[in-house]
Amino acid sequence: MQKEVTWYFVDLLGQRKGPMSQQQLLDVIAQGRLRPASLVWREGLAQWQPLSSMEHELRPTEAAPPLPASTPPPLVETNPFATSPSGFVADWAYATNSNEVVYGGFARRFLALMLDSLILWVISIVLFAVLAVIIGTSAPSRPQYFLWAYPAMFLISLLYSSVLESSSHQATFGKRALGIKVTDLDGKPIGWGRAVGRWFGRLLSGFFFCIGYLMALFTSRKQSLHDMLASTLVVDRWAYTHHPERQKNGGSGAIAAVCILLLVFFVIVPILAAIAIPQYQTYVMRSQVASAYTSAEALKPTFAAAYRTEQRCPVNGEAGLLDAGAYANRFVSAITIGSFNNDPNQCALEVTVHSTSHSIDGKHLWLNTSPGSGAMDWKCSSDLPANYLPQQCR
Repeated sequence: MQKEVTWYFVDLLGQRKGPMSQQQLLDVIAQGRLRPASLVWREGLAQWQPLSSMEHELRPTEAAPPLPASTPPPLVETNPFATSPSGFVADWAYATNSNEVVYGGFARRFLALMLDSLILWVISIVLFAVLAVIIGTSAPSRPQYFLWAYPAMFLISLLYSSVLESSSHQATFGKRALGIKVTDLDGKPIGWGRAVGRWFGRLLSGFFFCIGYLMALFTSRKQSLHDMLASTLVVDRWAYTHHPERQKNGGSGAIAAVCILLLVFFVIVPILAAIAIPQYQTYVMRSQVASAYTSAEALKPTFAAAYRTEQRCPVNGEAGLLDAGAYANRFVSAITIGSFNNDPNQCALEVTVHSTSHSIDGKHLWLNTSPGSGAMDWKCSSDLPANYLPQQCR
């Protein structure tokens, strides 16, 4: 009766496991817990061997020869897995000994940069909006205070890149979306100081028509100028981990998604904005003119009563009518009451429009009538553009 083979192996965390039967080892392999380069040993072997070299024995086509007498497994002389002082294996350790490292290509890096720029652009819009509120209420006559926004954006961009790239994710949000990360030349995470240096290196990469960025197209490890200056790499998110087989050369799905996102924000949104913003502005100014017209219409009964009393065109300050400036409100500077075009038989309410828009501010609406004819029929005219007028004035 042939003796059952006893096996040992070194797992992905660098720990020796065993003893176990050959079938148990096959189960471990089926579970994906070993790689071709993983070390295995059985009784009779002088040294630990890579799993790939023992494939013929683990799945034999014919009966294996009898095994020699049992001997203890040798010590693993060289452990291919790097461990920390605490005994735990760093995530980058496995692929340190693998040649299958997928570097971040120019397309993925460019789209990640565009996505990060979009995020920083939104942050800058919010920053300028907050500054506008603060300066508008505290120092409206000092627009130079807006200059503080530029060093603030400089600092935000620096912190955004350096903090995120030196974090556990090793990547900004744009890089995470494209499935890439930043490491040192050995595949280890970088510290905050190196991340800061890398950010300043990006300023140099942007000089001379961004030639520093374009270097990623033809360098061996797809390094840009700032990568070389900071001794960093941009690699697939699964590089230098326990699962290098999950790396993707193209990242086509993420690239397609980001392309669509960038298309929406940089092409479709500006087109829609170019159409919608003027229409919205027209709507706002039309609403302001309509409010001014409504203010004048509210004076018609008081005007009619004054005319019956005076039997002439009344003016501001008599028969219950206020001074012109007393009718001022959000959209009205004044309402002047009197004759229209110096014709004593034509009476009018002249509304001076107030608005933040130069297109309508200071323009006029005239509601005129000829009360001597009996009926007090009102007509509307204006020096405003026709598309801003209420329907009664067109």
